[in-house]
Formats: sequence, C-alpha cells, structure tokens
Amino acid sequence: MDLLENIDDRIRRLCREIAEESDADKVNELSVQLRHILRVQHNTTRLRLQNIAMRYGSQMRSAEAPSSPPTESGSRITALLTFLGLPSKKAA
Repeated sequence: MDLLENIDDRIRRLCREIAEESDADKVNELSVQLRHILRVQHNTTRLRLQNIAMRYGSQMRSAEAPSSPPTESGSRITALLTFLGLPSKKAA
C-alpha cells in the first residue's frame, strides 16, 4: 500500500504545484504529468476489476438476486464487501 500512498501524495503535490504556478508552460507540463498518473491509476483499477470479474464471475452469476433492491449505494458497497469476504463497518 505504500506505493498507492506515494501516488496519492504525488497527485496532491502536482495539484498544489499547478494551483501555485503562474507560468503557463510549467502548468501545462505539470498537467501532462497529472493526466499521465491519473490514466495509469484508471487503467490499474480497470485491470483489477477485470481480474475480480474473471476470478469471481461464476459466483456472481450464480448468486441469488436480493429480495429487494438496495435503497442506498452504501448497502450495495456493503453487499459487495460481504461477497468478497471483506469485513465492512456499518454506519451508526
């Protein structure tokens, strides 16, 4: 997870530099770096979700449909975490 934290820190740093920079050429250069990092993060997330779908796809297809649709997105997330066998904390 240290790598992810470093990427998050790098994104924050680039955003801060862009906000503070007055030179338009430097802002464009920093924006290109930021877009690249975000594109890499997006592709990494997409590949991870593809892996989950391939690995657990048959279980997802064979799972029973819920008796009633979730009313909040939080309950969908809780259901997904439960399905994946991860602990979830209920909001108080």
